[in-house]
Amino acid sequence: MDYNDASKYGLRDLLLVLQLLHANGFLDLEQMKASPEKVASLGEEWFNHKSTRLSVVQDGRQYKRPPTSEELIALYEQLLQQYEDCTNTTDLAYAVYYARMEQLEKSIQDRQQEAAHILADIGG
Repeated sequence: MDYNDASKYGLRDLLLVLQLLHANGFLDLEQMKASPEKVASLGEEWFNHKSTRLSVVQDGRQYKRPPTSEELIALYEQLLQQYEDCTNTTDLAYAVYYARMEQLEKSIQDRQQEAAHILADIGG
């Protein structure tokens, strides 16, 4: 698992990372770089969170250990590049939140269509 690579994370997991950063006062990259020990602690908290454990079991994510502070900082930098309009943790959290909502809406639509096809097949 490359913890620096945002594409290796699920949107739910990225959102949790950003929520933990925000809740602990890490509103930008410089604040993260200034407190690597605290960032590492948040990596532990993220790794042990029930949502992250669910991603391992349910989605097959390959999270084997908590990410280091260096890895979380590199991940944050990559997210800033990926979401070009974002400049801080709050912006990133909103961007990932909306991406996650779109993902969930698509999943719901797909399942509704699947159910409609199944019911149509059963009905004759």
